[in-house]
Amino acid sequence: MGRVFGYAGWAVMQVVRNFGTLGLRLNLLWFLAALPLLPAVGIPVAIAVQQAASGFDSPQTPLILALALLGATGGACLSAGPATLALVQSTARFVQGDEIGVIDFWRALRRHWPRGWLVLFADLVPLYALVFGLYFYLNSGQLILQALAFVALYLTLVWVGAQAYLFPLVIRVDLSPLHAFLGAFAMALGRVGSSAAFVLVAAVAIGVSLAFVLPLMVVAPVTLALVGHRMAQDRFGGPLGETPESEPDDSRRDDG
Repeated sequence: MGRVFGYAGWAVMQVVRNFGTLGLRLNLLWFLAALPLLPAVGIPVAIAVQQAASGFDSPQTPLILALALLGATGGACLSAGPATLALVQSTARFVQGDEIGVIDFWRALRRHWPRGWLVLFADLVPLYALVFGLYFYLNSGQLILQALAFVALYLTLVWVGAQAYLFPLVIRVDLSPLHAFLGAFAMALGRVGSSAAFVLVAAVAIGVSLAFVLPLMVVAPVTLALVGHRMAQDRFGGPLGETPESEPDDSRRDDG
């Protein structure tokens, strides 16, 4: 667990030292491409929270909200999905010690366009289901169903922990998306301590991003991507795919 926190500190230092490359180029490009996800997810969720708080309970409303959320997410993932894989592939090259720039990001984005949409959409749908299931069980009013909320919470945390491995597997190993998901889930279960540490790191990054938009624009996603690469290396006892044997050579970085 402590090693993951160390990776997080290392990743933050890399972003600070190479802010022009990692923050103003890669992370900002990702943010612009993923920007449609904010209203796509935020508006249906805000409506659901408002209706839950006011006690409005129409039989058709949950289905309509679910369809709206899935449809809007599917549309937003057309740009956010490929951009996420482009960010992860570009940070993989950074870990290797390669020089990276805007053109590398766009090449990766074009290359991963259909795969990126599929992976991100398939990644978000189970997360929605787990979160909604957690909410339903907690508010069911029945003790047995409320006990299932702990199962939903556990699976939600495991799913978040699996994100550290999912995208490195997708871009670095010649696997189908299904096998990448299964592999990431197995890795998260196999190292519970590391997964829990990543969940804490992600929670801090998301919390700070919600309070201040700037970290989401230029810091948080690229930092989490770097942490994921280091965790994937550690999981396999060495490089995964294209990752080099040696530590990154900071003298080769472009300070932007």
